[in-house]
Amino acid sequence: MGDCDFHAIVCSDLDGIALPSPQRDVPLEMDKPRERWCDACRAIAATTASS
Repeated sequence: MGDCDFHAIVCSDLDGIALPSPQRDVPLEMDKPRERWCDACRAIAATTASS
């Protein structure tokens, strides 16, 4: 909705992204500076994308 302050990430029960912004689909191949997948999240995302 864009009004929350925290989005959990797949590879951790505690860590997440603390930004007030809506959730968005993130491509496996990121093209923005300083953005990247951690290895665990990328593996999970690749698995769910191919399902």
